[in-house]
Formats: sequence, C-alpha cells, structure tokens
Amino acid sequence: MKIKKSLDSYKVIFQNTFYLSIIEAIRLIMPFIALPYIITTIGATNYGIIIFSQTIVSYFSIVINWGLDVTSVREVSLNRGSLKKMSLIVSTVFTIKFILFGLCFSIFMICLFFIPFFQQYRIIYLYAFLSCFSEVIIPVWFFQGIEKMKYLTYIRTTSIVLYTILVFTFIKKEMDFTLLALLQSLANITAGVFSLILLLIFCRVKFVFPTFRVMKETFCNSTPFFVSRVSFLLNTNIAKTMSGLFLNMHTVAAFDLSQKILSFVSVPIQMLNQAIYPHVAKNPIKSFSVKMLYVIAALSLILSVLLFFLAPYIILYFSEQLYAEALIFIRILCLYVFCFGINTYLGTPLLVAYGFYKPFNFSVIYSTLFVCSLYGILYVFNLLGGECFALAMFLTELFILIYRFYYCLKFKLI
Repeated sequence: MKIKKSLDSYKVIFQNTFYLSIIEAIRLIMPFIALPYIITTIGATNYGIIIFSQTIVSYFSIVINWGLDVTSVREVSLNRGSLKKMSLIVSTVFTIKFILFGLCFSIFMICLFFIPFFQQYRIIYLYAFLSCFSEVIIPVWFFQGIEKMKYLTYIRTTSIVLYTILVFTFIKKEMDFTLLALLQSLANITAGVFSLILLLIFCRVKFVFPTFRVMKETFCNSTPFFVSRVSFLLNTNIAKTMSGLFLNMHTVAAFDLSQKILSFVSVPIQMLNQAIYPHVAKNPIKSFSVKMLYVIAALSLILSVLLFFLAPYIILYFSEQLYAEALIFIRILCLYVFCFGINTYLGTPLLVAYGFYKPFNFSVIYSTLFVCSLYGILYVFNLLGGECFALAMFLTELFILIYRFYYCLKFKLI
C-alpha cells in the first residue's frame, strides 16, 4: 500500500510535468515559428519597439498579480477537498486583481498622455497593456493547485495557435508592426475567457462576495511575494529596459531573442519545478527533495552545455540581423541557465513549500539591490553595453544561488 501510494505521487508529478511542458513548449515554439517572419517583415528595430512596450507593461502586470499566484497555489492545494473554501479563495483573488487592474489602468493612461517618452508610440503601449486583463482572468494558480494542468494545456494551445494564425494573416508589411502587440493581447484574453468557462463549468467553482477582512488578509499575505516578484521581474527585464533607455531598440530585440531562446531551453526545468511545488507543499519529505535537487542540477548542466554549442545555429534560424549581438549574449547567459535552474528549485519548491518565506523573498530582494548596484557601477564608469548587461544578469543569478543554497543547508532541507 505504501509503495503504491508513493508511485501514485510520482505519477501525478510527472503527469503534471508533462502537461506543463506541453504548454510551455507550444507557448515558445509557436511564436518561434512566426518570429523569423515577424523580424523579416517589420524589421529588428520595430520588433524592439514592440518588445520594449511589452517590457514596460510587464511592470504593471506584476502589480496586478501582487504575489497572489504564489500564495493561492498553496491555499487551493490545501483546501482542494472543499468546494466552498475554493470558491472563496477564487472569488477573493479575482476581486483583488480587478481592483488592482483598475488602478493600474488609470496610472498607465496618465503616463501615456503626460510623459513625452511614451507619446510617439502611444497606441502600441495601449495595445500591449490590454494583455494585463488576461492576468486578471487566467487562474493558472488554481489549476496548478488542484494539479489539473491539462486544462491549461487545452486553453493555451488554442490561444497560441490563434495568435500565430493572426500574425501570418495581418502582419504583411513593415508598418503593420503596430498591430503585433494587439494580436498578442487578444490571444491572451481569449485564453482567459476559456479559463473562466472551465473554472465555472467543469470545476464547479462559484463566485461569492468576499469580506473586506478576507481580502485584506489575502492581500497582506501575498505582499511579501509581490516584493520578490517585482525584484525577479526587474532582474529579468532590466537589461531590455536599460537597452531601450540608453542604447537602441535593435539591442532590445537582440536581448529579447536571446531570452526567448533561454526560456525555451529552460522549459523542462521550469515545468518540473512547477509540478514538484504542490507535491512538496502537501508532502514535505527531505529524501525526495534531495533526489530532485540532483535531477535539477544535472538537467540544468546538460541544457547549458548544449545551448553553448548550438547557439549559432539557433540564432541564424531566427534572424541574421540579430546574429552578432544575440550570440554574444547567449554565450554569456549559458551560465545564467545553469544557476537559474537550481535557483528555481531551491526557491518555491523548497523554501516556500517548507514555509521559509523570508529567505526566499530576501534572496530576490537582495539580488535586486545587487543588480542595481552593478548597473550603477556600469553607469558611473560609462560601461553601458549589451555584453555588460548580460554579464550582470549572470552575476545576479549566481548571487541568488549562493544565498538560497546557504539557507537550504541551514534549515536542513537538502
């Protein structure tokens, strides 16, 4: 009986890993089918403008999420046996997100009309901001909490295929680049609508009116994770943000292509970590955690080495225009991939799942202070350049790895 229960636990983890891998693989592969066409049609600089607008909007998206996607996974996982409690959790999260969306939209509109920097491509920024609404209505955290990721597989596959079809249908010439952000936002919103249908019909969740006390408690519990998510986003996007502000949109495009390739390579690591998290939260067993650390470390190393040698061929497939810059960035960031894989596992699946929230949050917050210090040094010594930005990304991830590994050893999690 004990062996059967153990096998069933592993079966659920690997099933969810499989579904999550399908989602991420399709999410990354389908745009990559369109990406060479997009860059060739609209040009690298225009593509960089789109990416920069989406990067700016991502800071608003993180405010709308407010760390709720972390705490809600655990709450849903622990209360999955009670439909009443799950309905309250879902309703509370949705209500908070709608309020935050309204506030962010108001602030964003003020920025568009009163800050000169945004006015030239105002319509593009507005199209990009529409994707924030999908952050409100797509309950990834719910399906992850009940360990039913196959639903999201169906939803996102449909929306991504739709986006790809729309790109080839409507993007025909250079000036069509203004539509690109709109098409992506519409595809994301479509995924959100399908998510709500599944949530209400198949999962039988009902919307209730949460009390102010419940909303305040949920909001406050999620705030530490919001801070860490802001830090994580800044660590990830600061290179593109600084490139757009101080360099040029061509470099923004090169960084984006590099990071997309890195994201694709990291899919197996990320999906395994996401599938492990709810399992460890429910069944915290040290021996299992140690075994999975070895698996994650080995997988991260293999993927990093493969990326280093295959990078030239991968980049050439997507764009000759961005080859020179992107190759340098990826070669440096192979080290980032290795550290990132281990960091992800040491973070949410271990520190958070075992209840050690502070070391998890502080690792990201301190890393943001670290990366800001690095960029400050680069600015003072006039070393602002793509290669230095890529190196700063790696050093920041290495800082996080050392910090989290220390605390995992201290708390005897591994």
